[in-house]
Amino acid sequence: MGSLFQELKRRKVYNVITIYVVSSWLLLQVADTLFPAFGLPDSAIRIPATILLIGFPLVVILAWVFELTPQGIKKTSAATAEDTVKMRKRDYFVNAIVLVLITVVAVQQFVIFNRPISDDSIDKSIAVLPFVSMSSGEEDGYFADGLTEELLNALAQLSDLKVAARTSSFYYKGRNEDIREIGSALGVAHVLEGSVRRSADQIRVTAQLIDVETGFHLWSAVFDGDLNDIFAIQDEIANEVTQALRVELLGEEAEAIRSHGTDNAEAQQLYMIGIAQLRELGLLTTDNMQQNPAPYGRVRGLFERAVDLDREYVEAWAALVEILLRLSGPGLVDSGNILLTRQQGRELAQAALSQAESLAPDSPSTLLARAQFNKQLIGASPELTQPLSPPTVASVLTDFERALAADPDDLQILNAFAQFQLVQNVNSGASMALLDRIIELDPLSPAILSRASQIAHFDPDAAQRQYRLMADLYPDSNWRQGLGQLEMDLGHLHHAYLYLQGNNLASLEFIPLSLGFDRSGLTAQEEVSSRGGSLGITSRFILLMRAGDYEAAIAFAESNDAEGASARNVASSAKLESLNRLRRFEEAAQFIRTDSYSTPLQEPVFEHDPIDFPRRANSDALEVAYALQQTGDAELADNIRVRIWENMALFSAPEVAGSWVVPRLQHELNFLLFA
Repeated sequence: MGSLFQELKRRKVYNVITIYVVSSWLLLQVADTLFPAFGLPDSAIRIPATILLIGFPLVVILAWVFELTPQGIKKTSAATAEDTVKMRKRDYFVNAIVLVLITVVAVQQFVIFNRPISDDSIDKSIAVLPFVSMSSGEEDGYFADGLTEELLNALAQLSDLKVAARTSSFYYKGRNEDIREIGSALGVAHVLEGSVRRSADQIRVTAQLIDVETGFHLWSAVFDGDLNDIFAIQDEIANEVTQALRVELLGEEAEAIRSHGTDNAEAQQLYMIGIAQLRELGLLTTDNMQQNPAPYGRVRGLFERAVDLDREYVEAWAALVEILLRLSGPGLVDSGNILLTRQQGRELAQAALSQAESLAPDSPSTLLARAQFNKQLIGASPELTQPLSPPTVASVLTDFERALAADPDDLQILNAFAQFQLVQNVNSGASMALLDRIIELDPLSPAILSRASQIAHFDPDAAQRQYRLMADLYPDSNWRQGLGQLEMDLGHLHHAYLYLQGNNLASLEFIPLSLGFDRSGLTAQEEVSSRGGSLGITSRFILLMRAGDYEAAIAFAESNDAEGASARNVASSAKLESLNRLRRFEEAAQFIRTDSYSTPLQEPVFEHDPIDFPRRANSDALEVAYALQQTGDAELADNIRVRIWENMALFSAPEVAGSWVVPRLQHELNFLLFA
């Protein structure tokens, strides 16, 4: 054995082994870093490792047989007596070091790196960042967004995996943020990102799963195919992610992540693009549908083409209901045959809803579509709801509750339910709980804006902080309107004017008058009032009321045949208030008992559940009570006063009690009813 080691040393085999082992280790480190950048999977590192391992004995043999001389590579000559040297302690030490290096590299590549990771050691949380579109087509960006959302929805089906919500993930679209900062903000340990390239019918998708803490790729892959392969690509990415994170699939979850709602790839592509465009036209849009209806019309066309390709595509039918309701919203007038009348929109939406209900009556998307449809029928003319009877606030609440029970964490359902309760002044404590749940699931959600307006009356400081947070997160949102309204309610008119100017808001025009400015604030309001529709009608009444021209307000209300519950409510409220200001109480009392008043005063109204009274704001109820009080019907007026207090107790958050709102309202009640 001693002579063998001596001969290895003489032939410089030790030197070759040392150089080979160190070089192999460096090459593997470089490959581990560069392979993901070229879209190669992590398993590809085994190829060079295997080659280097196989090459090791070959290199040793070649080093034994040949030697490098100034004259080139020659066969090693046999040892002579002079060449034989005894091994020194240092030589044994070098031999040991070489063996240790070989062992370390082998263990690293084939034991440690390939050792199964314990499930308990993995933080099973992920954010799916918007995939980047590498194509320049008009719809390619929406296609990439839709693919991202499909992957996000598939992974969200898994109970063993925490997935950051869509809004929070999409907040980082187009932002060059550090992965660690994104992970910290969203509370996740992993990020899935990638890119999409479409060319004709061909598609290439790259995807990388990244460990937030280290920034290293846990998995990456490139998928090529035609557009009909999109389902297989989505399934493969979802499966690879679940395997990399050791996610346990329970019950029907394995099937759920492979469910796409349709087997028609083209129909799903149209739906994906439509949903992505619809999201863009959501809460943060600054476009007015009246002024720019074309994008909404394009979305409608996408959903209609999707259901034409697959008549059993439930999600597409439900989405079609939503866009038809938007296109026939209150106060909209036809513009280029894109917008719909209320009658047209309801009939088309009813047909689409019937299709969804016939296919999957209990699916979350169908139940939400039903709630949204019935919500728009509240207060509608009877002829528009036949053969159905008009829904009540209570029945629509039941619709939303059913939808939420079907999917308690669906952010779209949570937000729609919360917004309905806010608009209807229904149980602000419950709507607050819904908003808190949204923000818990989706910390960067625009629901922060709604929550700020909800708490403004009893915690203005917290509301101001949330409005300013919205300004930081979403500078283009209408945070200025909310903050300006809050400043106005607090009596800070100068601050309010700074936030509200240039917004063409109904509440803006009297601020400069109150501050002693000129009438410039009215100019913008007059421009809004000339547009028509619900907003224009509201603005016209505000101008007349602020100017004290009550006769003109009454005449405008009587001559204006406004379509839609919102515009009719404004007209009847303005007429009632004008009659009271002119002290024509008998006419006012008679008016509130007729069908011309948007909520006719009839005895059954006061026998209904408090949820139906008042449908309108408390200030309208005060005007009703004022007219009754002045015409001698004090008992009914007092009954209304009691019901308003019941209404406040039922619908207000507990924190409202003792706030500055209650004494103000109590003062107004006492002044109106007992003056």
